[in-house]
Amino acid sequence: MAELRTVGEPLLRGRPRRYADALDYQMLRMIAERDGPVGSGTLEIELRAHGFVLSAPTVGRKLRQFEVEGYLVKVGVQGRALTERGRTHLVELERQVILQNSSQALHDLVERGGKEEILELLEARRILEREIIRLAVQHASDRDIERLERILHEQEQRVARGELAVAEDVQFHDVLAEIGGNRVLRSLLGVLRQQGQYTYVITHIRSRVGGRLAVDHVEILDALRRRDPARAQQAVDDHLRKLMRDVERYWRQAVRSSPRDESAAVGGGRGRGWRRKR
Repeated sequence: MAELRTVGEPLLRGRPRRYADALDYQMLRMIAERDGPVGSGTLEIELRAHGFVLSAPTVGRKLRQFEVEGYLVKVGVQGRALTERGRTHLVELERQVILQNSSQALHDLVERGGKEEILELLEARRILEREIIRLAVQHASDRDIERLERILHEQEQRVARGELAVAEDVQFHDVLAEIGGNRVLRSLLGVLRQQGQYTYVITHIRSRVGGRLAVDHVEILDALRRRDPARAQQAVDDHLRKLMRDVERYWRQAVRSSPRDESAAVGGGRGRGWRRKR
């Protein structure tokens, strides 16, 4: 993985790294989404719409620094366009921003005692996905199994590289719902998995406490291959319960590490397992 650096950091002296990364990501993403070259004036206006208030000269200096880094190329007087190196850097920036946002979301959840929100979400998924996997066992073809195997292989490779592999996790469960054939259940699962940043937060939590999503998926897939509905439902149930235990474990660690977090978590939660020690 290429080293991620904030381009033109002196231009943003005093700003947190999170802000600088988010700004770089927005600038490169905006350029990538345009059909042609983009000038500093256009970027300044679009950045303001996204909450980044920078002067046109500052935007221009950052663009020139992106060009020096090889992320942009100047196209006459029309502006600048993204290079292949810039596209690679944009992918890395997107991953970094997602990780930073999920870390912030975790912090915010601990601050307000949001453990119960995550546990209730996982409990709803546990009930829903038991029925989804039962239907998937009935309808799965050999081609469906191969598709899931490819997703799992990609997930394992990303995890081995130190990534969260959130996209593969989402895809694995969505494909199971697709195989099951019940469009309502699939839509409901989609709604549950799209609640804010919970998908990233839960995966981040599990990585912090040592849980391994890919291992659970192997068990689910093996039961699907064997066309064993009871075993498949048990594998899904175990998977979601492990996630819930990891959430509990993470919160216990957070409470022990910070008296402030303990106060917020006890005061903000609704009481499952939370009591201040005296």
